[in-house]
Amino acid sequence: VLDVVRAAIARAWLPAGLGVVAVLALLFVFDLALGLLNYYRAIVYSFGVWLVAIVLERLTARAWRDQAPGQASLDQALTTACHRIARMGLLVVAATGLAAIWIDASELSAESARRTAHSAVAAAAMLFAATALWEIAKFLIDRHLAPPTTVPGTAEDATPPPASRLRTVLPFLRAALAAAIGVIAVLLVLSRLGVNITPLIAGASVFGLAVSFGSQALVRDIISGLFYMWDDAFRVGEYIDTGRLKGTVEGMSVRSVRLRHQNGPLHTIPFGQLGAVSNLSRDWATVKFNLRLESGCDLELVRKTAKQIGIAMQEDPEIAAEVIVPLKLQGILDIVDGVLIVRFKFTAQPDKTSWIQREYLKRLYSVFPEKGIAFAPPAAALPQRLAPSPPATAPTPDRLPSRVV
Repeated sequence: VLDVVRAAIARAWLPAGLGVVAVLALLFVFDLALGLLNYYRAIVYSFGVWLVAIVLERLTARAWRDQAPGQASLDQALTTACHRIARMGLLVVAATGLAAIWIDASELSAESARRTAHSAVAAAAMLFAATALWEIAKFLIDRHLAPPTTVPGTAEDATPPPASRLRTVLPFLRAALAAAIGVIAVLLVLSRLGVNITPLIAGASVFGLAVSFGSQALVRDIISGLFYMWDDAFRVGEYIDTGRLKGTVEGMSVRSVRLRHQNGPLHTIPFGQLGAVSNLSRDWATVKFNLRLESGCDLELVRKTAKQIGIAMQEDPEIAAEVIVPLKLQGILDIVDGVLIVRFKFTAQPDKTSWIQREYLKRLYSVFPEKGIAFAPPAAALPQRLAPSPPATAPTPDRLPSRVV
Protein backbone atom coordinates (compact mmCIF):
# COMPACT_ATOMS: atom_id res chain seq x y z
CA VAL A 1 0.00 0.00 0.00
CA LEU A 2 2.81 2.42 0.87
CA ASP A 3 4.52 1.72 -2.44
CA VAL A 4 1.29 2.45 -4.31
CA VAL A 5 0.84 5.72 -2.41
CA ARG A 6 4.46 6.70 -3.07
CA ALA A 7 4.09 5.93 -6.77
CA ALA A 8 0.88 7.97 -6.99
CA ILE A 9 2.49 10.95 -5.22
CA ALA A 10 5.58 10.68 -7.42
CA ARG A 11 3.47 10.80 -10.57
CA ALA A 12 1.44 13.78 -9.37
CA TRP A 13 3.94 15.59 -7.15
CA LEU A 14 3.14 19.07 -8.51
CA PRO A 15 -0.66 18.97 -7.91
CA ALA A 16 -0.01 17.31 -4.54
CA GLY A 17 2.45 20.01 -3.52
CA LEU A 18 0.10 22.80 -4.57
CA GLY A 19 -2.72 21.14 -2.66
CA VAL A 20 -0.61 20.92 0.50
CA VAL A 21 0.32 24.61 0.21
CA ALA A 22 -3.34 25.53 -0.23
CA VAL A 23 -4.37 23.48 2.81
CA LEU A 24 -1.63 25.06 4.94
CA ALA A 25 -2.72 28.53 3.83
CA LEU A 26 -6.33 27.81 4.84
CA LEU A 27 -5.21 26.42 8.18
CA PHE A 28 -3.10 29.50 8.80
CA VAL A 29 -6.10 31.76 8.17
CA PHE A 30 -8.37 29.76 10.49
CA ASP A 31 -5.76 29.39 13.22
CA LEU A 32 -4.94 33.10 13.04
CA ALA A 33 -8.61 33.97 13.35
CA LEU A 34 -9.11 31.57 16.28
CA GLY A 35 -5.81 32.27 17.99
CA LEU A 36 -4.49 28.73 17.54
CA LEU A 37 -1.16 29.46 15.89
CA ASN A 38 0.57 26.92 18.16
CA TYR A 39 -1.38 24.10 16.50
CA TYR A 40 -0.63 25.52 13.08
CA ARG A 41 3.09 25.46 13.83
CA ALA A 42 2.74 21.90 15.14
CA ILE A 43 1.04 20.85 11.88
CA VAL A 44 3.75 22.49 9.75
CA TYR A 45 6.55 20.98 11.81
CA SER A 46 4.87 17.56 11.71
CA PHE A 47 4.61 17.75 7.95
CA GLY A 48 8.30 18.67 7.76
CA VAL A 49 9.33 15.77 10.02
CA TRP A 50 7.19 13.35 7.99
CA LEU A 51 8.73 14.56 4.73
CA VAL A 52 12.30 14.31 6.04
CA ALA A 53 11.63 10.83 7.42
CA ILE A 54 10.31 9.62 4.05
CA VAL A 55 13.29 11.03 2.17
CA LEU A 56 15.82 9.50 4.58
CA GLU A 57 14.02 6.15 4.54
CA ARG A 58 14.08 5.99 0.74
CA LEU A 59 17.75 7.00 0.63
CA THR A 60 18.74 4.30 3.14
CA ALA A 61 16.60 1.73 1.32
CA ARG A 62 18.36 2.51 -1.96
CA ALA A 63 21.77 2.30 -0.27
CA TRP A 64 21.02 -1.11 1.27
CA ARG A 65 19.54 -2.37 -2.02
CA ASP A 66 22.64 -1.34 -3.98
CA GLN A 67 24.84 -3.35 -1.61
CA ALA A 68 22.69 -6.49 -1.43
CA PRO A 69 22.93 -8.06 -4.96
CA GLY A 70 26.63 -8.97 -4.77
CA GLN A 71 26.41 -10.59 -1.32
CA ALA A 72 25.88 -14.16 -0.25
CA SER A 73 22.53 -15.27 1.12
CA LEU A 74 23.71 -15.07 4.74
CA ASP A 75 25.24 -11.61 4.27
CA GLN A 76 22.12 -10.48 2.45
CA ALA A 77 19.93 -11.65 5.36
CA LEU A 78 22.18 -9.74 7.78
CA THR A 79 21.98 -6.66 5.57
CA THR A 80 18.19 -6.88 5.47
CA ALA A 81 18.01 -7.21 9.26
CA CYS A 82 20.27 -4.19 9.76
CA HIS A 83 18.20 -2.16 7.29
CA ARG A 84 14.99 -2.96 9.14
CA ILE A 85 16.54 -2.04 12.49
CA ALA A 86 17.84 1.23 11.04
CA ARG A 87 14.45 2.01 9.53
CA MET A 88 12.76 1.33 12.86
CA GLY A 89 15.28 3.62 14.56
CA LEU A 90 14.44 6.36 12.06
CA LEU A 91 10.73 5.91 12.73
CA VAL A 92 11.33 6.02 16.49
CA VAL A 93 13.28 9.28 16.17
CA ALA A 94 10.53 10.76 13.96
CA ALA A 95 7.82 9.65 16.43
CA THR A 96 9.77 11.17 19.32
CA GLY A 97 10.11 14.44 17.43
CA LEU A 98 6.39 14.53 16.66
CA ALA A 99 5.59 13.84 20.30
CA ALA A 100 7.83 16.74 21.39
CA ILE A 101 6.23 19.08 18.84
CA TRP A 102 2.66 18.34 19.94
CA ILE A 103 3.53 18.38 23.66
CA ASP A 104 4.95 21.86 23.19
CA ALA A 105 1.86 22.93 21.21
CA SER A 106 -0.52 21.66 23.90
CA GLU A 107 0.86 24.18 26.44
CA LEU A 108 0.89 21.70 29.33
CA SER A 109 2.40 22.41 32.69
CA ALA A 110 6.09 21.74 33.13
CA GLU A 111 5.52 18.59 35.20
CA SER A 112 2.86 17.20 32.84
CA ALA A 113 4.98 17.97 29.78
CA ARG A 114 8.01 16.29 31.33
CA ARG A 115 6.02 13.22 32.33
CA THR A 116 4.35 12.95 28.91
CA ALA A 117 7.65 13.37 27.06
CA HIS A 118 9.28 10.73 29.27
CA SER A 119 6.43 8.27 28.57
CA ALA A 120 6.61 8.91 24.82
CA VAL A 121 10.39 8.42 24.72
CA ALA A 122 10.15 5.24 26.82
CA ALA A 123 7.42 3.80 24.58
CA ALA A 124 9.43 4.58 21.43
CA ALA A 125 12.56 3.03 22.96
CA MET A 126 10.62 -0.13 23.85
CA LEU A 127 9.33 -0.43 20.29
CA PHE A 128 12.85 -0.04 18.94
CA ALA A 129 14.23 -2.61 21.41
CA ALA A 130 11.48 -5.10 20.53
CA THR A 131 12.12 -4.64 16.80
CA ALA A 132 15.88 -5.03 17.21
CA LEU A 133 15.45 -8.12 19.39
CA TRP A 134 13.07 -9.72 16.87
CA GLU A 135 15.31 -8.99 13.88
CA ILE A 136 18.37 -10.41 15.63
CA ALA A 137 16.50 -13.52 16.76
CA LYS A 138 14.98 -13.98 13.29
CA PHE A 139 18.41 -13.69 11.65
CA LEU A 140 19.93 -16.24 14.05
CA ILE A 141 17.07 -18.67 13.39
CA ASP A 142 16.97 -18.19 9.62
CA ARG A 143 20.70 -18.80 9.48
CA HIS A 144 20.03 -22.42 10.47
CA LEU A 145 17.05 -22.73 8.08
CA ALA A 146 19.05 -22.29 4.87
CA PRO A 147 17.86 -24.69 2.12
CA PRO A 148 19.90 -27.90 2.14
CA THR A 149 22.04 -28.88 -0.78
CA THR A 150 20.88 -31.69 -3.06
CA VAL A 151 22.29 -35.17 -2.92
CA PRO A 152 24.46 -36.03 -5.95
CA GLY A 153 22.90 -38.50 -8.32
CA THR A 154 20.65 -38.68 -11.29
CA ALA A 155 18.29 -35.81 -11.99
CA GLU A 156 15.17 -37.74 -10.99
CA ASP A 157 16.69 -38.88 -7.68
CA ALA A 158 18.44 -35.62 -6.74
CA THR A 159 16.34 -34.79 -3.69
CA PRO A 160 17.34 -32.70 -0.70
CA PRO A 161 18.25 -34.69 2.42
CA PRO A 162 15.84 -34.70 5.37
CA ALA A 163 16.11 -31.76 7.71
CA SER A 164 17.74 -32.08 11.08
CA ARG A 165 15.71 -32.01 14.26
CA LEU A 166 16.84 -28.44 14.89
CA ARG A 167 15.61 -27.26 11.46
CA THR A 168 12.28 -28.92 12.11
CA VAL A 169 11.72 -27.31 15.53
CA LEU A 170 13.09 -23.83 14.71
CA PRO A 171 9.98 -22.62 12.77
CA PHE A 172 7.84 -23.32 15.85
CA LEU A 173 10.34 -21.48 18.03
CA ARG A 174 10.36 -18.53 15.63
CA ALA A 175 6.55 -18.27 15.67
CA ALA A 176 6.40 -18.53 19.47
CA LEU A 177 9.17 -15.95 19.85
CA ALA A 178 7.43 -13.52 17.48
CA ALA A 179 4.15 -13.83 19.39
CA ALA A 180 5.86 -13.40 22.77
CA ILE A 181 7.90 -10.35 21.71
CA GLY A 182 4.89 -8.72 20.05
CA VAL A 183 2.52 -9.23 22.97
CA ILE A 184 5.04 -8.13 25.60
CA ALA A 185 6.08 -5.06 23.56
CA VAL A 186 2.46 -3.94 23.06
CA LEU A 187 1.64 -4.37 26.74
CA LEU A 188 4.75 -2.45 27.84
CA VAL A 189 4.10 0.39 25.40
CA LEU A 190 0.48 0.70 26.50
CA SER A 191 1.62 0.67 30.12
CA ARG A 192 4.14 3.46 29.50
CA LEU A 193 1.46 5.51 27.73
CA GLY A 194 -0.74 5.40 30.83
CA VAL A 195 -3.15 2.61 29.82
CA ASN A 196 -4.13 0.20 32.59
CA ILE A 197 -3.19 -3.21 31.18
CA THR A 198 -4.56 -5.28 34.10
CA PRO A 199 -8.07 -5.59 32.56
CA LEU A 200 -6.46 -6.48 29.23
CA ILE A 201 -4.46 -9.31 30.81
CA ALA A 202 -7.51 -10.56 32.72
CA GLY A 203 -9.66 -10.38 29.60
CA ALA A 204 -7.04 -12.22 27.56
CA SER A 205 -6.90 -14.95 30.21
CA VAL A 206 -10.67 -15.39 30.18
CA PHE A 207 -10.70 -15.36 26.37
CA GLY A 208 -7.94 -17.97 26.24
CA LEU A 209 -9.83 -20.17 28.70
CA ALA A 210 -13.01 -19.86 26.61
CA VAL A 211 -11.12 -20.73 23.44
CA SER A 212 -9.50 -23.75 25.10
CA PHE A 213 -12.92 -25.11 26.14
CA GLY A 214 -14.68 -24.24 22.88
CA SER A 215 -11.91 -25.42 20.56
CA GLN A 216 -10.88 -28.73 22.05
CA ALA A 217 -9.90 -30.08 18.63
CA LEU A 218 -7.54 -27.14 18.10
CA VAL A 219 -5.96 -27.62 21.53
CA ARG A 220 -5.62 -31.36 20.85
CA ASP A 221 -3.89 -30.66 17.53
CA ILE A 222 -1.43 -28.22 19.13
CA ILE A 223 -0.61 -30.50 22.07
CA SER A 224 -0.25 -33.53 19.76
CA GLY A 225 2.12 -31.56 17.52
CA LEU A 226 4.27 -30.62 20.51
CA PHE A 227 4.56 -34.27 21.54
CA TYR A 228 5.38 -35.34 17.97
CA MET A 229 8.19 -32.79 17.97
CA TRP A 230 9.30 -33.91 21.44
CA ASP A 231 9.47 -37.56 20.30
CA ASP A 232 11.23 -36.58 17.05
CA ALA A 233 8.71 -38.72 15.15
CA PHE A 234 9.41 -37.07 11.79
CA ARG A 235 11.23 -34.13 10.27
CA VAL A 236 10.89 -31.92 7.24
CA GLY A 237 11.98 -33.87 4.14
CA GLU A 238 11.27 -37.34 5.53
CA TYR A 239 8.79 -39.79 3.96
CA ILE A 240 6.13 -40.98 6.39
CA ASP A 241 3.05 -43.21 6.26
CA THR A 242 0.10 -42.33 8.50
CA GLY A 243 -1.99 -45.35 7.55
CA ARG A 244 -4.46 -43.38 5.42
CA LEU A 245 -2.07 -40.96 3.71
CA LYS A 246 1.63 -40.95 3.01
CA GLY A 247 4.15 -38.59 1.49
CA THR A 248 7.18 -36.41 2.13
CA VAL A 249 6.91 -33.91 4.99
CA GLU A 250 6.99 -30.57 3.18
CA GLY A 251 6.25 -28.30 6.11
CA MET A 252 4.53 -27.97 9.46
CA SER A 253 2.46 -25.34 11.20
CA VAL A 254 1.35 -25.09 14.81
CA ARG A 255 -1.58 -27.48 14.29
CA SER A 256 -0.97 -29.47 11.08
CA VAL A 257 1.60 -31.16 8.87
CA ARG A 258 1.79 -30.97 5.07
CA LEU A 259 2.60 -34.16 3.17
CA ARG A 260 3.56 -34.10 -0.52
CA HIS A 261 2.57 -37.37 -2.20
CA GLN A 262 4.94 -38.74 -4.82
CA ASN A 263 2.26 -38.17 -7.46
CA GLY A 264 1.94 -34.50 -6.61
CA PRO A 265 -1.06 -33.98 -4.26
CA LEU A 266 -0.40 -32.02 -1.08
CA HIS A 267 -2.14 -33.41 2.02
CA THR A 268 -2.71 -31.21 5.09
CA ILE A 269 -3.33 -33.33 8.18
CA PRO A 270 -4.02 -31.98 11.69
CA PHE A 271 -1.66 -33.42 14.29
CA GLY A 272 -4.59 -34.75 16.30
CA GLN A 273 -5.63 -37.01 13.39
CA LEU A 274 -2.23 -38.53 12.63
CA GLY A 275 -2.21 -41.39 15.10
CA ALA A 276 0.56 -43.93 14.55
CA VAL A 277 3.22 -42.74 12.08
CA SER A 278 5.62 -44.97 10.14
CA ASN A 279 8.81 -43.10 9.27
CA LEU A 280 10.31 -44.60 6.11
CA SER A 281 13.31 -42.24 5.99
CA ARG A 282 15.02 -42.95 9.29
CA ASP A 283 18.35 -44.80 9.73
CA TRP A 284 18.19 -47.61 7.12
CA ALA A 285 15.85 -49.68 4.93
CA THR A 286 15.97 -53.31 3.79
CA VAL A 287 14.55 -53.88 0.30
CA LYS A 288 13.48 -57.35 -0.89
CA PHE A 289 12.48 -58.18 -4.46
CA ASN A 290 11.70 -61.36 -6.37
CA LEU A 291 12.84 -62.79 -9.71
CA ARG A 292 11.45 -65.74 -11.70
CA LEU A 293 14.07 -68.23 -12.84
CA GLU A 294 13.69 -71.39 -14.86
CA SER A 295 13.63 -74.67 -12.98
CA GLY A 296 16.88 -76.59 -13.02
CA CYS A 297 19.12 -73.52 -12.70
CA ASP A 298 22.12 -73.79 -10.41
CA LEU A 299 21.12 -71.97 -7.19
CA GLU A 300 24.72 -71.94 -5.98
CA LEU A 301 25.72 -70.15 -9.18
CA VAL A 302 22.86 -67.70 -8.67
CA ARG A 303 24.05 -67.02 -5.12
CA LYS A 304 27.68 -66.47 -6.13
CA THR A 305 26.71 -64.28 -9.11
CA ALA A 306 24.46 -62.07 -6.96
CA LYS A 307 27.22 -61.73 -4.36
CA GLN A 308 29.79 -60.82 -7.02
CA ILE A 309 27.41 -58.20 -8.46
CA GLY A 310 26.91 -56.67 -5.03
CA ILE A 311 30.65 -56.50 -4.35
CA ALA A 312 31.44 -55.15 -7.82
CA MET A 313 28.87 -52.37 -7.53
CA GLN A 314 30.41 -51.29 -4.23
CA GLU A 315 33.33 -49.96 -6.26
CA ASP A 316 31.07 -47.15 -7.45
CA PRO A 317 31.53 -44.39 -4.82
CA GLU A 318 27.98 -43.14 -5.24
CA ILE A 319 26.47 -46.57 -4.65
CA ALA A 320 28.93 -47.41 -1.86
CA ALA A 321 27.85 -44.27 0.01
CA GLU A 322 24.23 -45.49 -0.02
CA VAL A 323 24.48 -49.28 0.40
CA ILE A 324 24.97 -50.70 3.91
CA VAL A 325 24.65 -54.43 3.12
CA PRO A 326 25.23 -55.37 -0.55
CA LEU A 327 22.95 -57.49 -2.69
CA LYS A 328 22.65 -61.17 -1.83
CA LEU A 329 20.36 -64.11 -2.50
CA GLN A 330 17.95 -64.79 0.31
CA GLY A 331 16.64 -68.10 -1.03
CA ILE A 332 13.74 -69.74 -2.85
CA LEU A 333 10.45 -68.08 -2.01
CA ASP A 334 8.10 -70.41 -3.91
CA ILE A 335 7.78 -72.80 -6.81
CA VAL A 336 4.90 -72.01 -9.13
CA ASP A 337 4.20 -74.12 -12.25
CA GLY A 338 7.76 -75.34 -12.31
CA VAL A 339 9.18 -71.79 -12.04
CA LEU A 340 11.51 -70.84 -9.20
CA ILE A 341 10.59 -67.62 -7.38
CA VAL A 342 13.82 -66.49 -5.72
CA ARG A 343 14.20 -63.51 -3.43
CA PHE A 344 17.07 -61.02 -3.24
CA LYS A 345 17.64 -58.35 -0.62
CA PHE A 346 19.94 -55.48 0.30
CA THR A 347 20.13 -52.83 2.99
CA ALA A 348 20.77 -49.18 2.14
CA GLN A 349 20.16 -45.63 3.22
CA PRO A 350 16.40 -44.97 3.09
CA ASP A 351 16.51 -41.98 0.74
CA LYS A 352 17.45 -43.67 -2.57
CA THR A 353 16.44 -47.31 -2.23
CA SER A 354 14.42 -47.28 -5.46
CA TRP A 355 17.40 -46.04 -7.44
CA ILE A 356 19.71 -48.67 -5.87
CA GLN A 357 17.20 -51.41 -6.69
CA ARG A 358 16.99 -50.31 -10.32
CA GLU A 359 20.80 -50.35 -10.59
CA TYR A 360 20.92 -53.89 -9.17
CA LEU A 361 18.19 -55.06 -11.54
CA LYS A 362 20.04 -53.65 -14.55
CA ARG A 363 23.20 -55.49 -13.56
CA LEU A 364 21.31 -58.75 -12.87
CA TYR A 365 19.56 -58.53 -16.23
CA SER A 366 22.88 -58.19 -18.07
CA VAL A 367 25.01 -60.66 -16.06
CA PHE A 368 22.62 -63.59 -15.53
CA PRO A 369 22.40 -64.56 -19.24
CA GLU A 370 26.20 -64.42 -19.47
CA LYS A 371 26.43 -66.95 -16.62
CA GLY A 372 23.85 -69.24 -18.17
CA ILE A 373 21.10 -68.32 -15.72
CA ALA A 374 17.81 -68.09 -17.63
CA PHE A 375 14.83 -66.04 -16.55
CA ALA A 376 11.45 -67.79 -16.63
CA PRO A 377 8.98 -66.70 -19.31
CA PRO A 378 5.93 -64.69 -18.26
CA ALA A 379 3.11 -66.58 -16.64
CA ALA A 380 0.86 -65.99 -19.68
CA ALA A 381 3.35 -67.82 -21.92
CA LEU A 382 3.31 -71.02 -19.88
CA PRO A 383 1.30 -73.90 -21.41
CA GLN A 384 -2.07 -74.40 -19.81
CA ARG A 385 -2.61 -77.62 -17.98
CA LEU A 386 -5.11 -79.96 -19.54
CA ALA A 387 -8.06 -80.56 -17.32
CA PRO A 388 -8.26 -84.22 -16.29
CA SER A 389 -10.96 -86.16 -18.14
CA PRO A 390 -13.72 -87.56 -16.02
CA PRO A 391 -13.32 -91.26 -15.16
CA ALA A 392 -15.03 -93.68 -17.47
CA THR A 393 -18.16 -95.25 -16.07
CA ALA A 394 -20.02 -98.32 -17.12
CA PRO A 395 -23.03 -97.75 -19.36
CA THR A 396 -26.26 -97.60 -17.48
CA PRO A 397 -28.70 -100.23 -18.66
CA ASP A 398 -32.04 -99.10 -19.84
CA ARG A 399 -33.81 -101.21 -17.30
CA LEU A 400 -32.41 -102.36 -14.00
CA PRO A 401 -33.05 -105.97 -13.07
CA SER A 402 -35.76 -106.48 -10.57
CA ARG A 403 -34.65 -107.47 -7.09
CA VAL A 404 -35.15 -111.13 -6.37
CA VAL A 405 -37.42 -111.62 -3.47
